[in-house]
Amino acid sequence: MKDFKKLHAIDYLKILWKRRWYVLITVTVVVAGTGIVSWRLPKVYRSETRILVESTLIPDYVRTGGSSPRNGSLRSSSRSAAAPCCRD
Repeated sequence: MKDFKKLHAIDYLKILWKRRWYVLITVTVVVAGTGIVSWRLPKVYRSETRILVESTLIPDYVRTGGSSPRNGSLRSSSRSAAAPCCRD
């Protein structure tokens, strides 16, 4: 019997080659099973989502066009919220 502590890669390849039918049958069964399961799955998937938009209190200096740096970001976010692709 061979000492298992001194096995090299070529020894493992020889073992796999000797047992190649076990490996081939196992791989074939797994691939066939995966193919059958994926073939039987539904072809169309459906997803839904809900977006909760909460109103925020905008300070007066932003409404009047004050010199706050947040003014531009609020203006751009209001445009994106009213995008035509999202309206019903």
